[in-house]
Amino acid sequence: MILILFHLKLKLKLNNIYKREITKLNIAMKKNKKDKAFLVLGDPGSGKSTSLCKLCIDLLDDVEKTNRIPIYINLKEWIIDKKWDENNPPSAKGLHKFIKENIIKRLDNDFTTKFIDNYFDDLLENGHLFLVLDSFDEIPAVLDEEDSSWLIKELSSVIYKFLTYGHESKGLLSSRIFRKPTKEFNTDTLYEIKPLDDDKIIEIMQKRIDEKEELITKLFKDKPELLSLSRNPFTAALISSYLEKHNKLPENQSYIYKDFIEKQLNSSLSRPNTKIVNNEVVLNAVVLNAVKHISNKMYKDYNYGLEIPVNLVYKILEKEYSKEIISAIISKLKYSKIIRLGRGDNELFSFVHRRFHEYFVAINLIDKDIEYIMLESIPKDTKWRDSLIMYCELSTKKKVVEIANYCWNEVKKIEDENVNQGDEQYSRSIHCLRFLKEAFRSRRECLKDFELDLKIFLKEQIESKKGILHKKFNVEAVGLLSDNDIDEVITNVLNIKNMWIKEESFKSCRHLGSISKELSTKIKKYLFSIDSLTLILKRKNIIFSLKVSNAFASIYKIIKFKIFSIYIQAVSSVLLAILAPLYALIYIFLIFICDLVSKLIGFKIERNYELLFTIYATIAIFLLNTPDFNRLFLLDINSINLNYIIYLIVIILIFPWFEFFIKIQSFYCILKSITLKKFGEFLVKLIKFIGVVIVGVSITIVVGIIVNKFTSIFLIIGGLSFLFLLIFLIYIRVHDYLILKKIKYTDRIERDAINSSLQKFKTQWGEVKYINKIDTSRCIFIGAWENEVEYRCKNEEAETLLAKLDEKWLGLS
Repeated sequence: MILILFHLKLKLKLNNIYKREITKLNIAMKKNKKDKAFLVLGDPGSGKSTSLCKLCIDLLDDVEKTNRIPIYINLKEWIIDKKWDENNPPSAKGLHKFIKENIIKRLDNDFTTKFIDNYFDDLLENGHLFLVLDSFDEIPAVLDEEDSSWLIKELSSVIYKFLTYGHESKGLLSSRIFRKPTKEFNTDTLYEIKPLDDDKIIEIMQKRIDEKEELITKLFKDKPELLSLSRNPFTAALISSYLEKHNKLPENQSYIYKDFIEKQLNSSLSRPNTKIVNNEVVLNAVVLNAVKHISNKMYKDYNYGLEIPVNLVYKILEKEYSKEIISAIISKLKYSKIIRLGRGDNELFSFVHRRFHEYFVAINLIDKDIEYIMLESIPKDTKWRDSLIMYCELSTKKKVVEIANYCWNEVKKIEDENVNQGDEQYSRSIHCLRFLKEAFRSRRECLKDFELDLKIFLKEQIESKKGILHKKFNVEAVGLLSDNDIDEVITNVLNIKNMWIKEESFKSCRHLGSISKELSTKIKKYLFSIDSLTLILKRKNIIFSLKVSNAFASIYKIIKFKIFSIYIQAVSSVLLAILAPLYALIYIFLIFICDLVSKLIGFKIERNYELLFTIYATIAIFLLNTPDFNRLFLLDINSINLNYIIYLIVIILIFPWFEFFIKIQSFYCILKSITLKKFGEFLVKLIKFIGVVIVGVSITIVVGIIVNKFTSIFLIIGGLSFLFLLIFLIYIRVHDYLILKKIKYTDRIERDAINSSLQKFKTQWGEVKYINKIDTSRCIFIGAWENEVEYRCKNEEAETLLAKLDEKWLGLS
């Protein structure tokens, strides 16, 4: 998000249902007068902390109006004396003590200490404070916890009750999506920071390296693993800085952090502290060695997590360095903006960003054997995981292969042990599959032991009868395969009738240097199936993706032609509406009814070339061959010859030339490779096409003549038909509304029960409402989907929504 620096967007959810996108958090908060607690979710580096600090500054301007003082508190500083357990759980009293002491420590003077001691409780109880609590997932005691931990549930409850304690109390909590607060943090308003899309990544890169567009293209083509990192604003900024400086792509993400850290350390060479060691290079080496020890101690110590007291830093380093040198090291790190120091007597040492901490942990591990507890962080997705990704990029092949084999043994249990989607092992396996994708995309040689088995596994899982979410997890991992294998697998994936899966598949293959004819055909069909409005909205993204590799040059030209034809048709349709408003109105009305019916009952009406050709050919014949129909027009085409020419031009422009071109091209390709056996099939298709056009044109002309001669009767019949349709649509909507009212939403719900309920609905509206209601209820989901088959939805939108929700339930979003 960072509201000003990164121009990110947030998804605003009310009652957990996405309502709209916003770009300014402070404005959204001011408008919301009802809710007392808010939740902000986003990945590390997405801009949460910066945005929350900016929010506090903005809210300060309104203190006189709101009588509410914003206070920012970072929960990663919440260090406890005694480890929490079920006999000694976290409490509101403990949180109250921490916040109060944190404020006093940061202000650090007698006057404010006395003020906080005397008035803090009254201000809090009477709603005169707006507490902004950052980094829920970085509370030291939470770092080693799994997503479903009792401690996360308990802390969610404690923090929510604390923030909403007073009658007028308000507050905000932020967290990364993994280890986020549970439903016990009972807010109805959630702000979720969206990752950067391709367009935004390109925009950020171009600001730094505008004259080196080929580097941006190479990023998308040659380094897909870095592209996924670029969806985070923090790493996107670091990558663009690296490209600007070196004029080439980094080998992996560790190069990015190494380059930035070296640059920052070198920038501090003129500082007085550097004179402690005569050799400046040695000083940098000393600093790097020291910070490795500090970061490792912070990671291993349960009590401290991502922050550690400065006096403990001295204890960690005192065996190797004098106090004078330790002081110089800390000073240099702070000046270099690699670490930050807190205020007060118990000064805290922390890295300015979590990724730097993980990098130093990774380089500290290089010469060491990986302990089992660290390996277990991969399937559990706990704190060692991200450091191990960088470790796999830096360490020797022998050590890295051991980690790869460990992950593969977990992944293949899905098949070997017939694991269901609701089982704990399923989450372990998918976490390991994702780790392989992130850690070994640039070191595929380390997967030789199971390379063929992995290909077979991914192919079989994608072609299985399991749901679209399972297929999506496996599609994400195809980048681990060779280019030829990716081509083969993605060709099969594009047969799946779900646009979400097809979009993921397209992204997975756009970097390929060459593609088979079969894959090219499947990609064309996928892109042609995107509706016109979506294609126009995503045109920049799609066109750039097709420009990444020369293999997509022919598809690129066709899609450019399609986009151009859409613009032409849109302009021509407007002109037609001006020249023949009644006919245009009837046409738009029929299309609207078709769309409405298809959305409500879940029946997809394909508006393919045959339908378009029939409609537009009919318009041409109708306008040019029915002179008596002139009364439908604002202008008399027989009186002014110029108008006749205008009509003809509009009709020619509005004709679906793209669809016509694709059909002719299809027939030509069939004719080129036709055999005697297939000639019969081709003839049937051709006759069917001509027949559909002739029948469609004939029916429409007949209807038009009838309308022309019996307008009143037609209007009566049309009105009655519309009334009947309206009654039917109201009936099925009311039916689904009553079903929604009858369904009871409990704390625990079986996955099979969801499928049973979905089958009761008659409309897409009902299914979507039901799925959103499930999301709102924050249930705990148990069991597995029946026979691991796809969700029982009648339409694609509901199926995709349920799959995304299922991904969240599994802790895999």
